[in-house]
Amino acid sequence: MNDCKNCKKILVLDDDYFNKVAFNMLLQCIDNKVLGNSCDEGSDGIEGLNIMEWKMTKCCGKPYKFVFVDYNMP
Repeated sequence: MNDCKNCKKILVLDDDYFNKVAFNMLLQCIDNKVLGNSCDEGSDGIEGLNIMEWKMTKCCGKPYKFVFVDYNMP
């Protein structure tokens, strides 16, 4: 596992591309020292689980600080 300084601390899961872009822009307005390099994105729950598994096993091994999930996805 790497101690990656560029690992993102937030995961956003939403099926609407505009919502992911808007959320990413909002996070970029907040101090990057606190949040790191904005957020990782996924389109559904399965992809979110795969991203979290990859981060824990093949990236830095640290969990996300926040995971925002659109609860009304198809």
